[in-house]
Amino acid sequence: MNSAAFTPVSPLVRPAGRTSLFGRLSRRVGLALVAWSSESDRRRSPESIAELHELRMEAERLRNDRFREVTFSRLM
Repeated sequence: MNSAAFTPVSPLVRPAGRTSLFGRLSRRVGLALVAWSSESDRRRSPESIAELHELRMEAERLRNDRFREVTFSRLM
């Protein structure tokens, strides 16, 4: 027997033009974080950018190796 019940749910979308205080605050914080991040990227030297790229590539390689190890160990 299906015991699921239907309950009325209020819409998650607010009417156009009205945003909550939390929504406005979170939007401002998000925009500030994006601005801060792009500003810190602009201040980096070319050497540090190259080093960061190498570190990201190494991390991706290690992640792929670990994934492969886990996948093969589960198959055996």
